[in-house]
Order: sequence, then C-alpha cells, then structure tokens
Amino acid sequence: MKKVGEIRHESSIKNLVYVLTSPDDLLPGIPFVVGLSGKKIRLLFRRLLFRFQDDYEINSEQLEEDEVKLTFKGEKSTIIILFKIYPRIIQVFADYSGPRKWVVWPRVKDLALSIARFAVEHASHVEKVEVEVKEDYSRMLADLSWITRLLMKSMLVKTMDVVIRRGEFNKFIEDLHNLGVFKNYKMIYVSGSGNGSFRLLFINGELVGVYSIVEGEEVLGDTTKLNNLEGYYKVKIYGSITPTLEVK
Repeated sequence: MKKVGEIRHESSIKNLVYVLTSPDDLLPGIPFVVGLSGKKIRLLFRRLLFRFQDDYEINSEQLEEDEVKLTFKGEKSTIIILFKIYPRIIQVFADYSGPRKWVVWPRVKDLALSIARFAVEHASHVEKVEVEVKEDYSRMLADLSWITRLLMKSMLVKTMDVVIRRGEFNKFIEDLHNLGVFKNYKMIYVSGSGNGSFRLLFINGELVGVYSIVEGEEVLGDTTKLNNLEGYYKVKIYGSITPTLEVK
C-alpha cells in the first residue's frame, strides 16, 4: 500500500473515525461518481482519451483506535484506502487492483485525499453539534425542576464518600467508570456535595453535561474548573430507567 498524501486537521481522532466509518455520510465527499444503484456507486476514471468505470460497494472497517480502512469492492476492480489518524495529521495510503491501472491509479490519489478532506470538514460539524448538546445538558443540570423530573425517572444506584484531591477530578471520573455502572444504564446522573458541589450527566458512558459550584462560582459546562475541587464529598449515583430523550 502506497502513501498518497497527508491532510492537516484540528478535530478529535474519535470524531474523524466516526465520520470515516459511516460510508453513507461520506458519499458527498467522493469524486468521480456517475451513478448510484442501491448500495453501490459507479465511479468513472479518465486519463487522456481513455476511461474505466466500475460499480463499487463501500465497506468501512476500524482497524485500530486511530486507523480506518475503506474498501471499494467493484465487479472488476478493488480500491483500498487506509487512513492513519494522528493529532493534527491524517496520513493517507491507497492500493488498487484491477484492469487499466495506468488510467485509474493517478485518480486514486485524488479519490483518497478528497475523502480525507471531507471527513475533516464533516468532523468539525460533528464537534460543533456535540458542543451545543453539552451546553444544553449543562444548562439543564442548573435547573432544579429538571433535576427533580430526572430523579423521578431514575433509581439510586450507589452512594459513597470520596476524597478528591485538587487537580485530580479526572481520576474521580476514571474511578466512576471502574465501578461498572455505565454498562448497566444508558444515562447516569452523579451529584456530589462537600467543599463546593457538582452535578454530572453521562450518556452511554460519555460526559455530556457539567454543573458545579467551585470556590463560590457557578460553572456551566467547563470541566477544567472541576480540577479546583478538593476535599471530602458525599456522592450519589443515579441510573436512568427510561430513554434519555423522555427526560425534558
């Protein structure tokens, strides 16, 4: 497999992988498309007066946490594109097997890099939506009436006393994951009270909302401020018993 280029990005690896493993979402970023039929796309490649076309089914596979392979399986040919995603850089590799390689191969580079550029652009949109969602949930956590409705549709899973050291709130979140409660509930609500307070909302194990009072200051959505919390805290963990979207 030959390296065909690099694309710079500012997105998270997670979101880039999400886009690259969603073939239907990638269609607008695929050049040389001249037809669609069911799950197959027809690609037409030209070089000088010569041309080659084939009908391809696209398969996406995540090989590693930061690697995605796209396979264009055609009736007469196969194109494989590999994306190795690093912070700030996507390295793009490609391979082609089939007839008229001298016609198709120069266009494979354009195909691969076009998909990578589209993924970067689309991942930025995904991140923007995620930020808006997290801001919405953080505002909800500041609303006591919403918290009351949430608790009415949840059950108390665990209470515990914990010591949080300044600068180590991330360790507290890691310890929550190690408890194993996230695998049993779609949504987890965590409240803590002590020298300050915090309310956390997790959906599918991901932290989507933060409300806290740190050193007398009310904080919405800013997880970095949580590292200023320290001392003993009474923590309660609640698990949802209804779908998240019903809690409004």
